[in-house]
Amino acid sequence: MPRLKMLICDDAVLYATMLSAWFSHDAEIEVVGVASSAEEVLEQAERLKPDVIVLDHLLPDGSSAQLMPQLRARVPGAAIVLISGLPEDLLARTAADVGAQAWVPKASNHDDIRAEILRAAAAPR
Repeated sequence: MPRLKMLICDDAVLYATMLSAWFSHDAEIEVVGVASSAEEVLEQAERLKPDVIVLDHLLPDGSSAQLMPQLRARVPGAAIVLISGLPEDLLARTAADVGAQAWVPKASNHDDIRAEILRAAAAPR
């Protein structure tokens, strides 16, 4: 079975690097790119055609609300997992408002993040 192609976008380079390292040997998920800005995630999404995009809610050059229509236009089949340091209730509302398939707090552990990525990838779009 082919692995899910995942693109990570977070302006906190250390956090994005940690996520990438967590999934570097995963049997089901392959990190195909890491972006740190809205401009980078849009370019990489179009070029790499990921199955899943883990997207930080707030980036220096855009928010998830601004990025979602553009990401949907470039990779309509990709699942979006919104990730943020927002309180869980606000993060859940934000994810619903922008149309993300899933959300996960940045403080979550590897297993919880992985579960949300797989759940989002399996969700209908």
